[in-house]
Amino acid sequence: MQDAKDRWLRDQYAAALRQYLADAGEAALQHAYELGRRAIGDGVGVLELVALHQDVLDGILRERKEPESCVNAVSEAGRFVAESLSPFEMTHRGFREGVAALRRLNEMLEEEARRIAHALHDEAGQLLVSVHLALQEAAGGLPPRVRDRLEKVREPLGSARRSWTTSGCSRPWSFWPRASPRGPLFRSPSKVRDRRACRPLSRSRSTGSYRRPCETPRSTPRPDAWASASESRPRWSAV
Repeated sequence: MQDAKDRWLRDQYAAALRQYLADAGEAALQHAYELGRRAIGDGVGVLELVALHQDVLDGILRERKEPESCVNAVSEAGRFVAESLSPFEMTHRGFREGVAALRRLNEMLEEEARRIAHALHDEAGQLLVSVHLALQEAAGGLPPRVRDRLEKVREPLGSARRSWTTSGCSRPWSFWPRASPRGPLFRSPSKVRDRRACRPLSRSRSTGSYRRPCETPRSTPRPDAWASASESRPRWSAV
């Protein structure tokens, strides 16, 4: 089947080239362009089409005896083959534009995924702080047996806090979610304007204030505050 397509393309190309050399007109150039598109559809490459053109042109030149006629034929055939190769150039240009568009889309998706990941980390940090403080306040008026059970509940929360701290987001308050992909993703702590975000949390602070959505990285509590709150909890004596 492929051999039949190659023979058909060769016959059509030879006939179109001979027609163009006999009468150089726009109709023959349009035929050359259509043959180039057909070659792309049949899977013919640029080198194969150039080799076909050279083979057909050699046969035409052997039929001519005058050197001047051969020179004119070569010059006219150059314009014909350039027109037949123009669909390849258009396809290649469209491919490059498509690759550039996909690259920009991929960068946008990566940036959005990075922003969502850090936003989830910030929200998880706020929830862990709220749960820690709520459990600490609830343990104040409980009997020892219930407090022991409550400590078993707080142990997984402590493990989650340590995992979250060591997962690469130990300083979410220094991250700017809308940073440029080519710019720095993290800011130095010395450049943070609001130093209150770095202070340990107070026990008297209401846990409801940390349930509000975080609009800026400065309002996100630093994970070191959990350790301070955990270390400052009262020591219960056995009853």
